[in-house]
Amino acid sequence: MLQIKFYIENLNFFEVYSSTLEIAVIFVTIVIIVMGIIRLYFLSTSRNSTFSKKVYGNPLVSIHLPICNEPPKLVLKTIESVEKLQYSNFELLIISNNTLDKNLWKPIEEKIADLDHRFKFLHKDKIKGFKAGALNYGLGYTNSSANYIFTLDADYVLNKDAIDVAIGTIQKMEVDLLQFPQSYRNISPETNGVEINYKHYFDCYLSSKKSAILALPTGTLTLIDTKVFNNGYLWPTDSITEDASLGVDLVSRKMKIAFCNYIIGKGTMPTESKDYSKQFKRWVFGNFQVLAKVWKVNGISIMNKIHLSTLLTAWLNLLGFVFLILFLAIPLLIIGTHTGETIFYTGLSAIALHCLFQFFIFNKIAGYNLKKGWNGFLIHLGLLEIGSFYWMNYFVSKNKPFIRTNKFIAPVSSTNKLYIFPLIVFALGIICFLNQYNILGVVICAFSIQLIYAKFHKDQEIIWSKFNLYKKSKK
Repeated sequence: MLQIKFYIENLNFFEVYSSTLEIAVIFVTIVIIVMGIIRLYFLSTSRNSTFSKKVYGNPLVSIHLPICNEPPKLVLKTIESVEKLQYSNFELLIISNNTLDKNLWKPIEEKIADLDHRFKFLHKDKIKGFKAGALNYGLGYTNSSANYIFTLDADYVLNKDAIDVAIGTIQKMEVDLLQFPQSYRNISPETNGVEINYKHYFDCYLSSKKSAILALPTGTLTLIDTKVFNNGYLWPTDSITEDASLGVDLVSRKMKIAFCNYIIGKGTMPTESKDYSKQFKRWVFGNFQVLAKVWKVNGISIMNKIHLSTLLTAWLNLLGFVFLILFLAIPLLIIGTHTGETIFYTGLSAIALHCLFQFFIFNKIAGYNLKKGWNGFLIHLGLLEIGSFYWMNYFVSKNKPFIRTNKFIAPVSSTNKLYIFPLIVFALGIICFLNQYNILGVVICAFSIQLIYAKFHKDQEIIWSKFNLYKKSKK
């Protein structure tokens, strides 16, 4: 009798367990479909931005260039591009921070000493708050007559008309903050996948119709009206993507943020696969920090919160839940339940739908060039586990350190030789084979092989980005 009771209790447990997983995977699949449809809507409303070089008056622009352990030659190129600007009413604040090696910042200080009064060098050994802390430090030295602040990363070379376009366009659009797209100079046909992966955020999300007055800044090539920093307001230090956090604060303050899809400068893509992954992790985790903030702050309508949430989830996805559910459903496959098989087919459908949505977006951004679109999609697949799982760290710890992107060119490229995540997925396929679910096994193993190839392809493109930058540095 006790044995029968034990069997019934365990049977009920498995029924509840299997039903819970089935409902969970169906729910996640529905959410993935909804997210995909919203992303396609953003893509369908993308527009060509208008810009203007007509500047009214002679506003003073304070260019803020934070540097931290950067290659001096790279920073000097950025300074030289500022020297060549057509617009002359500016000041350049170089904010050297958290750099203890004098060999990295002394050449910059010496260069600035030879330039006119518009160029200023600031150095502080230790500043809290990462990049946001450095920018806040710079605010204290900004000319009190400045009308605008222009943020610039250490590796960006500006076009000669960059400031003319920035001021002319922000005046024309009558907004408080104007963002321009990030673009890169170490690109070539061999790196078009990485290029498309970067570009899709600007061409799909920030170019959408509503982003015309409800965009989010991305940290460089950003022109900001100085009134934003009135009454002691500072760059927020509550996220490692301080730019997006600033944007949310401005939206809650009823200020306008716009995006102009016109290239005014070019930076450098990471030249090491590990640095590329670190950069992506920062965006995924930092944007999730800001996503949590969006739903906490007051002063933003529900529709605007949904819009901002779509911008902030561009680099992440819900496939982490799908993979977790599939692994939790392994016992159901082993004991041969129909529900277990249903869960697996539903989960694989969710993965396939996500991939289809993303491929369509990349292909559209690539101008329906299938090769370019496919290469962009491969980069997305090569980073899939980061977008799927890394944001979940927020529920373990709400804070992570700011990891700067290394811009030194290493003599030897390092790639991830052991692709752990694809191998785990492959093992899942083998489990399906061992339990006579051959179709599931074939699909899952094929997907894992595609993930391995995607990672290999990503690593090869990053090696090419290094080669391209090396060639340019020799010119």
